[in-house]
Amino acid sequence: MSQDNMLLFSIGAILVLVLTVLSVTAFQHAVKKDYGSTKKRAIWSLIAIFPFIGWIVYFLFGFRKGVKINFDQ
Repeated sequence: MSQDNMLLFSIGAILVLVLTVLSVTAFQHAVKKDYGSTKKRAIWSLIAIFPFIGWIVYFLFGFRKGVKINFDQ
């Protein structure tokens, strides 16, 4: 591989890693909230885990919906 190809590969790998971390974070956040029904939680969880754009949609529209579940009880 040439230097240019290695650089593009490295940038692409880092970008995929960052997007994956953001998707997993959005999914974890969605799972830990109560949206009033299991169906709504499932929908928001699926939206959040959708590659590349799901986390954006979740953090723009679903982040403030629902109530955080307290697992400490």
